Amino acid sequence: MQLFSRWATVFTYFILFHETVTAFPHASTIETRDVLNTTVLNATIPSTFFIRASEPGATIGPSPSTAKTQVLLRTIEALRTLALADYNQPLTQHESYVFPYFSISFDGPTPGAPMVAHRYALWGLYQAIMYMLSTNQFSERTFRLYQDERSVPVLIGQIHFSSSRRSIGGNGAIIRPPALTARDTNNDTSATSLSFPYRSGIVTGDFRLFGLQLDKTEVILTVYAAILQMATHAKSHRVTEFVAPEVSKVYLAAREPQGKSARTQPPFLTYEALLWAVGDIPEEMAGNDNNWREGTMSIKIDGIWVGTANFVYNGPRIGYGSPIDGNMTTA
Repeated sequence: MQLFSRWATVFTYFILFHETVTAFPHASTIETRDVLNTTVLNATIPSTFFIRASEPGATIGPSPSTAKTQVLLRTIEALRTLALADYNQPLTQHESYVFPYFSISFDGPTPGAPMVAHRYALWGLYQAIMYMLSTNQFSERTFRLYQDERSVPVLIGQIHFSSSRRSIGGNGAIIRPPALTARDTNNDTSATSLSFPYRSGIVTGDFRLFGLQLDKTEVILTVYAAILQMATHAKSHRVTEFVAPEVSKVYLAAREPQGKSARTQPPFLTYEALLWAVGDIPEEMAGNDNNWREGTMSIKIDGIWVGTANFVYNGPRIGYGSPIDGNMTTA
């Protein structure tokens, strides 16, 4: 399958440095500017938005060696759930996501107050994870979110990472967008596909993995960037072609069927369907014996082919492995 025409550009921006204007009891804060201004970030986040971090607490997970993988993989579920919601809609009061060994919760400027818009939670969580990755500190801590208003930093929300030395249960967000309703997936665990509940049907991603090994962290970062980009669009909008922001050596692109297979009536590939499909790529690669390879995914809604996504290595190509079929199913 031919790759789609490349048009993505690597985006960067500088996090602004501001003096603290709001006091926080019982916690000192760390400026993230020196780390994040040298990190490739997504251009959907305005430069007037920035975060500050508290001092780190206990390491997340049963051991430091598993903390990075736990946080990077599980955070995708929270990012996707936030992206599926209305970009400008306020969060519910003290919205929380519970995963094995840690949880993520969101507050407004004061404890118990809701954050004013999902986009701030999405931007803040992305920057928090990039900060953890850049400092290699996957620990309990609080990140405070600011919006620069006429050169005055205004506190708009807080994100809390809490850890447990044992599994606290849950394998995903405990709050999901109300519009998404579960559908029967027939519990088919033998098919080489992933099935997700979707507003107008079941989204299925049929995988074929091939070629070069991919770096696990780079796959995850590319999916992060894709989620942030897709979040800016109305979820019901039709997707003719999508290319994820180029933040690593993994290139991710999707488009509708072409030529005689072009869709002329619903269902169509939408941003909602694409979020469901793309957002689960890293988790399923990890669950498939850590088989992080180039691949292609045929996306279907209720069995009807609506699009294709490719994820390939975007660097010097020395050789290929043998093509293999992915054996990926939802739990």
